[in-house]
Amino acid sequence: TSSIAKASKDQGVGANSGLVVPSGDFVSAHHVSLDTPIASVCNTTPGASCGIIFSNGSITKSLPDTMVDSNGAAYWDNWTPRGIGLSAGSWQIKATATLGGQSKNASDDSSLVVTL
Repeated sequence: TSSIAKASKDQGVGANSGLVVPSGDFVSAHHVSLDTPIASVCNTTPGASCGIIFSNGSITKSLPDTMVDSNGAAYWDNWTPRGIGLSAGSWQIKATATLGGQSKNASDDSSLVVTL
């Protein structure tokens, strides 16, 4: 368990640092309408892929997995809840980073609340 705690705190980059737990502004606003443009950022290990997943009960929608750049960030600009198939309601937000068979997740403390 100590290695997991270390990994979540280790923001270092390099072959020996492993996959960093994703962080960042997974959504630029938490209370939006269906057509509000949103920007999202996922920070993790350069070269990893990152995806952002939204869930409401048994329904799951996501932003497409995106490659993390050399600065350790993946970006999604000007997407809308309607554009990825979200409906009005409260959506849990989770980011998943994947690299070389490793996967690490982080959840947003706040839900994305979508109104009509």
